[in-house]
Amino acid sequence: MIRRGLPPEGEIHLHLFCFREALDIPEEKWLSRLTPGERRRRAGFGWKGRRDEFLFSRVFLRGLLAFYSGRSPEALRFREGVRGKPAGRGFALKFNLSHTDDWVALSIGRRAVGVDVEQAEDSPQGDARRSLLAGRYFSESERDFWECQPPALKTRAFLRIFTLKEARGKALGHGLRFPLERQTV
Repeated sequence: MIRRGLPPEGEIHLHLFCFREALDIPEEKWLSRLTPGERRRRAGFGWKGRRDEFLFSRVFLRGLLAFYSGRSPEALRFREGVRGKPAGRGFALKFNLSHTDDWVALSIGRRAVGVDVEQAEDSPQGDARRSLLAGRYFSESERDFWECQPPALKTRAFLRIFTLKEARGKALGHGLRFPLERQTV
């Protein structure tokens, strides 16, 4: 059972939300939960799917952080932390958010946390994208491991390595700007 307040020392809470079902609720209800600045930022995204992703990830973030902090979602304020990583203003929770397609993942803890969620795309375009990303971000041993996987396991192996690397980079506040190819997970 999850309790209000900070997670116990050394614990990281991970929450995953599929917002496809939330699309049935009128958009105005969700928009009312964003700050004016967040609504302006959302309006800047040209593609509706990206606007929805932003909207639901923010509502999810605010709802869970409100639960843990004991504040109302509207009262939560954020600031840009180290290297642009979002941080809470006036509360001690550390958090990280990731979203892709219909999914949002949120990690919460007392120390710096990172999370990544990726949609598995089994297609020639997905294979090409994975090859490009592996060439850019994987260490030599990670590339060797990934390339020797049988076709049925190759996507899973890629996602395991890539999400671990990205989550680590995000926990450190670097994201993909960190020289991930120099680190092996």
